[in-house]
Amino acid sequence: MTGGDVRQWTPAGWCVLFSCDVISYGDARRTDEVQEFLREGMYRALEASFTHVGIPFGDLYLEDRGDGVISAVPAEHDPALLVTAVFDGMKVRVKRRNRLASEVAQMRLRAAVHLGVARYDGRGLVGTDVNHLCRLLDAPAFKDAIRDSDAPVALIASERFYDDVIRKDIGVIDVEEYHRLHVSFKETSCPAWIRIPPTTSIPTPP
Repeated sequence: MTGGDVRQWTPAGWCVLFSCDVISYGDARRTDEVQEFLREGMYRALEASFTHVGIPFGDLYLEDRGDGVISAVPAEHDPALLVTAVFDGMKVRVKRRNRLASEVAQMRLRAAVHLGVARYDGRGLVGTDVNHLCRLLDAPAFKDAIRDSDAPVALIASERFYDDVIRKDIGVIDVEEYHRLHVSFKETSCPAWIRIPPTTSIPTPP
């Protein structure tokens, strides 16, 4: 899959919101060809990771954002999957891809998750919860936190997602891997929770 908008389902209420982008996508060393290669790698990692856990990629609302995507997942899917199997699958696949990529084409992803209300207005996603998700992903504090890390994927979760999913899912999610971070960006000032995994040897997924 190479990207584009998927419109088999469009959100009109409560859903799981997810976004990710390629870190340093606009680096001056990255030619158009490299950027296209990065986008292809991002989409492949996303599609494989969602599909592997039983969430068909066609079930998602997916909106292309150039260097990333914003998506909505129907509420019937377990939101815990996004911060467990989907996240871990992305991490494995990005790391495996980077073993075969040149230095300038090395890919790292920044991801955000939130629970809220979203609506498709015929052109794209709208809603205050959509805005909140985007503020989390783009927050300077989040970017600062991952600047010195070489983790293939880093995650920021909204306080609502943390309280309703991460903190309550003891036994499946390792809460100790999350650290509190204050986000202050544009109209947003709030706590959030980040997970930046250490760079370790990761097994190849089935």
